[in-house]
Amino acid sequence: MTNKVVVIGMQRTGTTTLGEILLILGYNVVATVPNLAEYLMKGDKEYVLRFAEKFDAFQDLPWIFLYKELDQKFPGSKFILTSRNEESWITSMVSHFGQTDTPMRRWAYGNGCPVGNEELYCNVFRKHYQEVKDYFKGREKDLLEINLSASSDWQPICQFLGHPLPNKKFPHANKSKEKYNKIDKIKNIIRRITPKIFRTARVKLLTKLRVHKGINRFNTEINPRNLVKKHNDN
Repeated sequence: MTNKVVVIGMQRTGTTTLGEILLILGYNVVATVPNLAEYLMKGDKEYVLRFAEKFDAFQDLPWIFLYKELDQKFPGSKFILTSRNEESWITSMVSHFGQTDTPMRRWAYGNGCPVGNEELYCNVFRKHYQEVKDYFKGREKDLLEINLSASSDWQPICQFLGHPLPNKKFPHANKSKEKYNKIDKIKNIIRRITPKIFRTARVKLLTKLRVHKGINRFNTEINPRNLVKKHNDN
C-alpha cells in the first residue's frame, strides 16, 4: 500500500468494523498498542510516528488524535471519520469500559475512566469532531465521514480508497447489545461460558487454517521497542 489510511472517528463509533474492512481490503492494520502510552505521556510523538511507518492503516487510540501529525508525515493519506450520536456514544463508552482506567485513555481524555467523567469525555468528543472538520475543510477528497450504524454498504468506502468492491459480506464488529439478533445472543452466551483457554485454542487453529485473522490481527500485542529498534538498525 502506498498511501496510509487513518480512521479518526472516536472509539465506539464503528472503528473496529472499519478495521475489519481494511483487513479485508488488504491493509496491514494497527489499533491500540498499550505500550505506546508511555511515550505519549512523555510527549514523544516522534517515536510513535516512527512506529507508524511499519503499517498501512490505523484505527482506535492513539491514532484518532494524531491525524495532523500523520497527515504531515505521510502526504497523500486518506482519513475516515466514523460518527455516532453523542448520547449514544457516551452510553456505549461507559457500558464498554466501565470503571477501568488505562494510561492510553488517560492521555487521550485527561482521565482513564469514563464513569464519573462523562462530561469530560463528551467535551473531548465534541472538540475532536469540530477540529477534524475544520482541519479538512476544502480537502473533501482526503476525508470520508461515515456512520456505520446506518450503513452496510461497501461502495462509499471502496470508492474513497480506490478499491474494487470485495465479494465478501460487510462485517459488523462489536455490536451493541440492543442490536443483537437471536443468533448473536446465542453466540455471545456460548462465548461467555466457554473457558478462555478453549477460545484461544480455537482461534489459533482457525488462524493456522487461514480462516481467521488471529487474536493479534490489529497488531496490538507488538512491542514498540522491538519494532522501532529494528527500523533504526536498518
